[in-house]
Amino acid sequence: MSTIKNILIILLSLMDEDEKIRESAKTILNKEYPNWRKSDEARNQVPRIISALTNSDPKVKQGALKELFIIDPEWSQKQQGKRFSSALFY
Repeated sequence: MSTIKNILIILLSLMDEDEKIRESAKTILNKEYPNWRKSDEARNQVPRIISALTNSDPKVKQGALKELFIIDPEWSQKQQGKRFSSALFY
């Protein structure tokens, strides 16, 4: 399996409802692909990560928000980011 496919599969696991899977995904990404947050693959997943902000599990939402800020630090300043951030925290 290619590196890109590996990163994509693991990135999707960051939004899993099972906390153990999310934690395992973070560990694998950070160990095997230390620069994953700056990759095109990560940036291409931003729409999927944004969709995880509507998940009913607060831990999934919080994880998605954290990853958005890491992958796209300016996301919170964009209109969509402002709307989701205010809905999550206020």
